[in-house]
Amino acid sequence: MSRPDRTRATPIPKTQQAGFVAAFRRHYAAVLETIDPFRDVDLRGPFDRVCLLPLQVSDWYGFDEQVTYRTQFEFLIDVLSATPPDVRVVVTEYPDWGPVIKQSGPGRNLDYLRRTFPNMLFLEAFNSYRSPSQFLVPRVDGVWSVSSNVAYQAMLFGRLLGTPPSTHLAGISHTTKFAEFFETLGRVPPQSRDAFLAWQLERYVVPQALWSEGAWLDDYLRRRIEAARTANDLVEAFVPIAHPARLEQAWITQAPRPVAEPYEPPQDGLLRELNALRQSQDGLRREIDALRSSRSWRMTAPVRAIAQSVHGLRGRFRSRQTMNDGSPSGIFH
Repeated sequence: MSRPDRTRATPIPKTQQAGFVAAFRRHYAAVLETIDPFRDVDLRGPFDRVCLLPLQVSDWYGFDEQVTYRTQFEFLIDVLSATPPDVRVVVTEYPDWGPVIKQSGPGRNLDYLRRTFPNMLFLEAFNSYRSPSQFLVPRVDGVWSVSSNVAYQAMLFGRLLGTPPSTHLAGISHTTKFAEFFETLGRVPPQSRDAFLAWQLERYVVPQALWSEGAWLDDYLRRRIEAARTANDLVEAFVPIAHPARLEQAWITQAPRPVAEPYEPPQDGLLRELNALRQSQDGLRREIDALRSSRSWRMTAPVRAIAQSVHGLRGRFRSRQTMNDGSPSGIFH
């Protein structure tokens, strides 16, 4: 059985596993809705169907090794060209790695894209967060992705997932063809991927809360090592992480409080530090000016003048004494 066929053949999850997936979905749907910074953005506008296109990173093996696109811009143009005019395409990118869509400069292309593909939606506000796509998945009909983790969110929230046939997502996607993807998008409910998600949550993705439990970690690693030694198939070496009830507790009850933190470009942080230093310097100058203009400073001026004269005489005396002793000039002391 090929890898894609085997992935699709994942057994139907047991009742308890299915309940865990459903609880996981409800919890994180509520979380995203609560912290969504783009809740006021109208993603659909006049369009009945909406697709999310999360751009990734050019010259990165996770993208380059799976497709023949040379750049993210080439990938973007290919998807937009295949999209029917009655489907809106919401485009996001990684601000950490530099813009693909540019409003200004020698490589500006935003005006061209909007003019050529009026169904494209790209907002500069999306770049105010490192991973804007995660907030948008529940509000679109489908996702087209090469290797973005947004694909797993699409499956979690029951959205149509499309990907090129050469990617590692091909085995779990709903389609690998543009025509089929856009024909189905928003019209036919996609097939559930809960069986695959249940396997991932039960055997592959370890919640953060468990890593700090030494007894669990010791038991888990022992079981993994033993399974790897005895299993005929390495996939079988992925033993259950914990009981579904314990996993639900770790993923939901013990999960850190979710926060949507705005993205801060590195140069903004440096500018803020520089402004703080300037403000501190200005404050010190004001204090010095206030001190020098004070009455006490003027009254003690003669005392400071005498102290400076005594200090100068003492320095000349030490220099002469050093020369009389036959030692080198005091200029190095």
